[in-house]
Amino acid sequence: MEATVQDQSKTPVSLLELIRNNNQDAWSRFIYLYKPLIHHWCRSWHVHVNDIEDVTQEVYRALARNIGSYKRESAGAYNPFRVWLATVTRNKIRDYYRERNSLPFAGGGLTHQHILQKIEQVKPDDEADKGAIDAVYQRALELIQVEFEERTWRAFWRMAVDGLPAADVGVELSMSEVAVRKAKSRVLRRLQEELGEQVD
Repeated sequence: MEATVQDQSKTPVSLLELIRNNNQDAWSRFIYLYKPLIHHWCRSWHVHVNDIEDVTQEVYRALARNIGSYKRESAGAYNPFRVWLATVTRNKIRDYYRERNSLPFAGGGLTHQHILQKIEQVKPDDEADKGAIDAVYQRALELIQVEFEERTWRAFWRMAVDGLPAADVGVELSMSEVAVRKAKSRVLRRLQEELGEQVD
């Protein structure tokens, strides 16, 4: 008898949709997922360590006001949530520097204007962000793992993370290749919902 792949829960509403509705649990999940990435961007753009949390709070306030304006598709092109979040964060960091009349940090040699120019040039997908972005994916996977049966999760992991072919995973887990591919697809779809962006 062939094993079927079933989730333990119904397809959940997107995390971003829940945030649009001001769901407090969704905000907690969002903060768990994205706060370290926002902090990474703040450090990358030389926000003083004592001010990072304040800037992060300003990012959250901006998100609460503007989350309704985020569109996954914009002018026919795919617009990842993470890129939109980086733009919001960059704008709040700009505000942070505009509000200060002194150097961003003593003795650093970078002027206020130089920092603002640097912020304009930084792209959120730069290689320097890779570790922080990978950590967002890892935290999201930790959050959603409990929503799947063990075998569904193992099929996804062996194929998507370990890179094994569906046939090999199927033999290992006593599943058909189709069931393995469906398991991978379900987990990736759920991950996309959690992150608000496409995941390959």
